[in-house]
Amino acid sequence: MYSKHMLIGILLSCARFKLVIFHNEKAKLGYSIKYSLEIRGEKEFLKGIERSLSMQGITTLFKETESSTRSKPLLKITGKDNLLKVKNLIPDLPDRNNNLKDFKQTMHIINKNRHKTLEGLEVLMKIKGVL
Repeated sequence: MYSKHMLIGILLSCARFKLVIFHNEKAKLGYSIKYSLEIRGEKEFLKGIERSLSMQGITTLFKETESSTRSKPLLKITGKDNLLKVKNLIPDLPDRNNNLKDFKQTMHIINKNRHKTLEGLEVLMKIKGVL
């Protein structure tokens, strides 16, 4: 298990924010979104992160390697509540993948339910690089 400060460092250095916008005819605007934080690494490392995140009240999903193209297991953080807890845990510091700003902006939009508006969807599409 890692301390809170070590956990923050791990998230800043290893976590990748994924934002997927896809066509959905059933959605009000015709699009839906999926978002998550993912960390790849050795099983023992990810299990330590998983235990540390659970101490912060954050639930994760651990997946073993599924194919030969992905050699390392995956720890995935999904769900609005879990990702808002991560957003509040991480201070505004530079991150390895340079996407912390996008993650925080996306979570702010989702928390305010602006992703269900045309303006909010446009902002998310700009973050994603679609517009």
